[in-house]
Amino acid sequence: MESRAGHTPQAPAAAPPTPDWSVTANVLLGSEYIFRGISQTGGKPTVQGGFDVAHSGGFYAGTWASNISWLEDFGAYNRSSLEWDFYGGFKQNFGSSDWFWDVNQSGGGVLMDMGCHAFGWFRWMLGGNPVVKSVWATMDTVRHKGRTLGEDNAVCVVEFDGGVIGLAEDGWAKPGGMDDRIEVYGTTGVSFADLFRGNAAQTYSEEGYGYAAEKAGSTQGWTFTIFEEVFNQGYPHELQHFIECVREDKTPLVTGEDGRAVLEIIYAAYASARSGAKVPLPFHPKVSKPIDLWK
Repeated sequence: MESRAGHTPQAPAAAPPTPDWSVTANVLLGSEYIFRGISQTGGKPTVQGGFDVAHSGGFYAGTWASNISWLEDFGAYNRSSLEWDFYGGFKQNFGSSDWFWDVNQSGGGVLMDMGCHAFGWFRWMLGGNPVVKSVWATMDTVRHKGRTLGEDNAVCVVEFDGGVIGLAEDGWAKPGGMDDRIEVYGTTGVSFADLFRGNAAQTYSEEGYGYAAEKAGSTQGWTFTIFEEVFNQGYPHELQHFIECVREDKTPLVTGEDGRAVLEIIYAAYASARSGAKVPLPFHPKVSKPIDLWK
C-alpha cells in the first residue's frame, strides 16, 4: 500500500500585474434548458447569459438569466418566461496560522499534519486494528527552514503483521496545490485513487481565475479545478457523524484508541528518523511532544 500527500503554502510564480477589477461575460444558445433532470423550457431552445465582476481581493458579484417556461407549462403562473439570478461572495486562499508552524504548539511538522491520515488509512484498509511490527522513517526540512523547526518532507515505511508494507510520502514542499493519491498493490490486482485530481476539471487560463483547489496558489496556466471540494474531502459526512454521536450516543467510527494507535506510529517514525533504524512496536516513549524524538 502506498499513500502520497503533499502541499506547500502558496508561492505563486512571478507574473505580470493584473488589474484589480475584472469583468467577464457569457452567452449560450442551447437546444434545451435542463436542471436536475427536469426541462425548464418544455423541450424548446434556450438563450442564456450573464456577467461577473470580481476584485483581486476576493470579492465578486454577478447575474445570470435564462428563458424558462416550466411555471406556465405546469399551470402555476401564466406569465413566467424568465429566470434571473443574482449572486455574490468572497473567495480567497488563506495561509496557515502561526501555530501551525510552531512545533511547540503543533507537536511536529508534516508528519503530524498529513502523515496521521496515511497511517489511519493503512489501519482502515487492514481491518481497523492491524498489528504493526516496525516503523522506519526519514525526514528533513527542505523548503521552509526559515519558518519552522518541523519537518516539511517525510517518507515512512510501516511494516504490518502478515507481510503487508505501507509506504507514506508526505510533504509541504510540493508547489501547485494539494496532491493526495493512493496506490494499492496486491498479489492478484492493483488499485489507484487520486482524491484531488481524479474528478477535477483540467483548466488552462492565461490570466488566472479565482480558486482552483486548496493551497493551489496561482491559477495561471494549467490547473486542476476541483469539483465539490468540501464534499470530496468528506467534511459533511464527518460532521454529520459527529453530531449523531453527540445527539444519539452512537459509537464513533474512529475512536480515541484509533488516534492513540496512529500517534504510536508517528512517535516511532520520529525516533526512527533520528536513529536511522527500524523502531519495533509497541513503542511508548516519554517526551513532551512527538518531534522531540527527532530533534
